[in-house]
Amino acid sequence: MKLQNIDLNKFKALYWLYHEGSLLKASYRMNLTPSAVRQSIKTLEKNIGLQLFITSGKSYVPTKEATDYLNLISPFFENLEEKLADHNDQRKNLKGELIIGSPFVYSYDLLAKLAHKFIKKHPDVNIEIVSSGTSFLVEKVLSNEFDFAICNNGPEVIHNNKLIHIDLSEDYLVLCHASKEIDTKDRILTYKELTSLPHIAYSSNHYMLERWYRYHFNKCPKLTPNLKVNNVPAIKEMVLAGAGLGVLPYSYIKNDITKGRIKIIETKKKMLTNNRVLIQNAEKVPSLLEKTFIKFLSK
Repeated sequence: MKLQNIDLNKFKALYWLYHEGSLLKASYRMNLTPSAVRQSIKTLEKNIGLQLFITSGKSYVPTKEATDYLNLISPFFENLEEKLADHNDQRKNLKGELIIGSPFVYSYDLLAKLAHKFIKKHPDVNIEIVSSGTSFLVEKVLSNEFDFAICNNGPEVIHNNKLIHIDLSEDYLVLCHASKEIDTKDRILTYKELTSLPHIAYSSNHYMLERWYRYHFNKCPKLTPNLKVNNVPAIKEMVLAGAGLGVLPYSYIKNDITKGRIKIIETKKKMLTNNRVLIQNAEKVPSLLEKTFIKFLSK
């Protein structure tokens, strides 16, 4: 029997049936049915060509061969159980510091709340959240100044093979305006009508505006926004002030849409998907604290 063909579950059945002496007790230990344990033993006996147990009523009496195999596998299973117990204790007593990068909106709306909840469970953990744009977050993750970061799934993330990225949640990017500023008369505005209106851009570039236009119209206008700001909350405030059209995450302005303060620009296409992803340096080995927090965050 070759190593690659070994099924540890079959040897677990041997281990528990040897110690418990009955199918019922062994099945309880393994969270299986008695018939499943019996079948595992039969399959193992067939694979190794040896009889492992002799039945006596409802009892199973191990043979010498069963004892020989048990002496081989017992240290492995017992050491594994001890290691897992130690690992669980470490999780319960996590210590250390995490530095996490995040978009402005996510750090305000959700990440800080989740971090607080995690710290209440693990009081010896310190978490620092630094908010910035995607380019800055990517740079800090790759330099290992941040343990990981959360950002949008733009091309600088998706096409960067130095990063590992994990999908967290789905959102949408919408072009929007203050309800009182533009009267669309419940019709879809044309490309020409839209591009003639004032726009608000992020100070670093026009990427979000360009992405929205390319998705909805397969082309991008040469916009020269008169107003530029450096974060999502500022874009929203400028939109509400009637300064022009701005691209924002749908989840961030959902309440404003419901209350009639902001309207989104609709086209014949569905809204532009904008997934939120977690990014890590592909060459960095994550700590136990980092892996535990990411698992907590992913839930």
